[in-house]
Amino acid sequence: MSMELEKTENSPDGLDLAQLMDQIKHDAERRKRNALNNGASVFYRQLLTQAFDVLLPSAPHTEPVVPDLKLQPEFEKREQYHVNDLLGFHDEAFVSNAYRAILKREPDDYGFPQYLGKLRSGRYSKIDILTSLRFSPEGERANVPIEGLSKLSAFRKLYRVPVLGYLLQLPVAILRLPVLIANHRRLESHTTAQLERVTAHINEAVAYISELEHKHSELSRKRLQVFQEELDDLKSTFRAQIDLLIKDQDATRIKSEADHLLDSLYCALEEEFRGTRAEIKDEVKVYLPVLAKAGITTGILDVGCGRGEWLEALREAGLQARGIDHNRLQIERCKSLSLDVVESDALTYLRSVPGDSLNAVTAFHFAEHLPLETLVTFLDEVNRTLKPGGLLILETPNPENLVVGSCNFYLDPTHKNPIPSRTMKVLVEARGFRCLEIMKIHAVPSPIEVKDRLSSDVNHFLYGPMNYAIVARKPATDTP
Repeated sequence: MSMELEKTENSPDGLDLAQLMDQIKHDAERRKRNALNNGASVFYRQLLTQAFDVLLPSAPHTEPVVPDLKLQPEFEKREQYHVNDLLGFHDEAFVSNAYRAILKREPDDYGFPQYLGKLRSGRYSKIDILTSLRFSPEGERANVPIEGLSKLSAFRKLYRVPVLGYLLQLPVAILRLPVLIANHRRLESHTTAQLERVTAHINEAVAYISELEHKHSELSRKRLQVFQEELDDLKSTFRAQIDLLIKDQDATRIKSEADHLLDSLYCALEEEFRGTRAEIKDEVKVYLPVLAKAGITTGILDVGCGRGEWLEALREAGLQARGIDHNRLQIERCKSLSLDVVESDALTYLRSVPGDSLNAVTAFHFAEHLPLETLVTFLDEVNRTLKPGGLLILETPNPENLVVGSCNFYLDPTHKNPIPSRTMKVLVEARGFRCLEIMKIHAVPSPIEVKDRLSSDVNHFLYGPMNYAIVARKPATDTP
């Protein structure tokens, strides 16, 4: 019931039974509306919060500016109350606040649903619940003064007695008719005001949501514009990088093709001045005993394998080896002989090989093609890839032979500079190897008989070994 209605329940005025039943129905409908109105505030607050999170997900979370809708007053703790202070609450709020005011505690799990059920069913009025709590044993101990509530209110229990309750309520209802009519009008006015408050709150919430939608649309538009600008910049950068990459690839391809323009020329030079495959194959067999002495049968890499004479000699001796060369024509020739070869630059390939993984590295007539800095780098990579105790065999033209140093060396225009054996020994040892032997090989038969120092020197410088080989070992330990 409304506050005004409850205040006049003890009035001596009366009302007929039909009007009383209509009033009870109206009261039940009002309770439903109050329950809905009480839930409306929570519903719209949740709606606004969700809208805020969806429309502005990147903004820090703040509570919506729309104030909460409250259709019931706030409860205030006091030392004493007037009955009207409690009759202004409804449904659950009424039962809870009645406990807080009269018994000075929160409602228990048993009493709260009991009183709430009786209030909602119409069996108990608010005055009945207040009277029951105030004059209960616990209420007497709390002894909270409730002005307007007396023990005479306990006689209202007689209204619930069959037949007798009806006979007692009938004259009272008739006497209270004028007051109830006035209260009904006030209730109607109060209900209309509450509905207007709810409507205004809904309109305010809708306006706030519309404002958020507008702000979100504007923010989305600006973000989309910024994103589009960043995307355009990214596209331009990406296109520029692609163009640069294409140019680099084209330049690399052109350079790669240019590097192979001399492949056929070098093959022709080698065929003309190097000697036949059979001659070279027979000459390189001089190194087989070196490998045998070191106990090396696998893990051999031949750098600058050329036509593959050394690889073929190793295979015939039952040794496992791989060759690398940059000349495509030479690689094709080796593959036609079923030799294990790879087309690659020497440093590029060596850098792909794990450290301490090879047993031997050989390079015949390779060092003279390299600038000094590249030769040093090559020796460092060989040292890295060789196992401790692994062998390095470098064969190169011997400039001590004057014919080689002054003429034959330059028959190959790709040669850089001749390297004397003593210089090569220093270079190899400076890069961490131990020189085991300098093999002077491929001497030219001399027509001069050695009779004295002069004839000996002539034979040495004119008919001496045309090539030499440095045989070096990677130390097994770091101890010199």
